[in-house]
Amino acid sequence: MNVTQIKLKNFRNYREAVIDFVPGVQVFVGKNAQGKTNLLEAIFFAVLSKSFRTSVDEEMIGWETEESRLTVLFQNRIAGHNLQFLLKKGEKRENLLNGQPVKKRDVIGYLNAVLFSPEDLLLVKGAPTGRRKFLDLEISQTQPAYYRTLLKYQRALFQRNVLLKQIQEGQAKRAVLDLWDEQISPLAEQLVRERQRNIGRLTEIAGRIHEKITAGRESFSANYCIYAAAGRETVSDYPTWYKEELKKSREKDIRRGTTEFGPHKDDIIFLINSRDGKSFASQGQQRTAVLSLKLAEIELMHEIIGEYPILLLDDVMSELDEKRRLNLIEEINGKVQTFITGTERIQGLGELKPTYYWIDSGAVFTEDGSLDQ
Repeated sequence: MNVTQIKLKNFRNYREAVIDFVPGVQVFVGKNAQGKTNLLEAIFFAVLSKSFRTSVDEEMIGWETEESRLTVLFQNRIAGHNLQFLLKKGEKRENLLNGQPVKKRDVIGYLNAVLFSPEDLLLVKGAPTGRRKFLDLEISQTQPAYYRTLLKYQRALFQRNVLLKQIQEGQAKRAVLDLWDEQISPLAEQLVRERQRNIGRLTEIAGRIHEKITAGRESFSANYCIYAAAGRETVSDYPTWYKEELKKSREKDIRRGTTEFGPHKDDIIFLINSRDGKSFASQGQQRTAVLSLKLAEIELMHEIIGEYPILLLDDVMSELDEKRRLNLIEEINGKVQTFITGTERIQGLGELKPTYYWIDSGAVFTEDGSLDQ
């Protein structure tokens, strides 16, 4: 799987640019705030039809312009594809796949990517939200049906929370909650079961990688924890159990105006040497665990879809020490098309034969200094 070209028009700080790519490693170099991450954002937009930095499309439209156009050309194992997005202020976005209009959700599954940024280094010790997002992003790319279920669950959850506030204000009856609980419970089960299955396989692979990176000194595993079940990993007859839990917490939910239990509250515990990495691991151990997870993501996607995804490294190389950089390079060498951002040339990439692009105020130059557009 390779991205061959991106075309930008009024996208963030890029007035107009056309950039061609080759298989292997591409490195975007420039000072801060010149537009390096904007290029990764543009590429990632073709993965899930949304940004990894904002939920508001208009934020990606260039300053003092009314619309932005983004085109990503890529090749997967089946065929070449052209994804085009037209963003307009105050209007619904247009999505075109190979020239045909499609819905946002129908973009998913054509281009796959693993994103690794400095924020991901906080995955082990950070908030549960980040861990759930990490897992949902990984599953959604290889299983579009999961993404659709996730969207349905989020919509149902939103409507249930609206109803809770209406009941709180005396504008609706409590009995109406039964209808929403019937609808939301099977969706919750589908999400939890798939998350459990996925995290199990993901950590099997990550465990092997982690053992290799640490020369056998450390073990790594993970447990999926169901929030309402006192951290248990599994619950038999989940829909029935979940509806009962929703009833138990109904009065509390009404008082708070929000749903206390469900997949939106679950968590993942990462274990290093059988101990909770969040509480007992050093920063170095946590970073190694995250690196193992990201490399495992790449391998799991390859296992599921039959080809390697692309890899986006947003200013993460500077956050890894030399040993971890070498481990990363060793794992991706010759397998994964990789896009890296940094403020200077990155040491240790020689054997990867990287292609450099110099970024300056939304303009892209090739290594010899000629403008690439």
